Amino acid sequence: MNKNSIVSIARTVELSEICTDGSFKHDHVIDIRRCNQGRARPVEEEVLKRLRNHFISYDQMAMDMKDVGPCEEVHLCEMLKEYEGDVLLVTDDVPQVASLCNIYDIPFESKVFYVVETGKGDIIKPFEQPQQQAQPHAARFGVFG
Repeated sequence: MNKNSIVSIARTVELSEICTDGSFKHDHVIDIRRCNQGRARPVEEEVLKRLRNHFISYDQMAMDMKDVGPCEEVHLCEMLKEYEGDVLLVTDDVPQVASLCNIYDIPFESKVFYVVETGKGDIIKPFEQPQQQAQPHAARFGVFG
């Protein structure tokens, strides 16, 4: 892994993030999310098209981070270390992936808030930022939800 490279951990890849203005700094996207059947979760075709149009590689590798074996961990970490450039790792279990990156000394940043507790080891728990309540009588022009 290049010294200037970093892994970013996120829960999703939004179409609006992949813009021509250069704000999407990732060169590679690795999606390890799974659906209920244990297969790779389908990604939107529009997201794939936009990634391809911006020459950003996309790989899927369905993993259950709560029941991951050591061989899968090592394979994922070797993939992360082998890439040149910034990698976006998409997962449903951000705390577990952050813990894995800490164990294997992979520098990362998270697009999701999490809290690290220390004690008998590193326990990383997700922390969701509270959403602001909308005012009941506020005008809702231009708001799509």
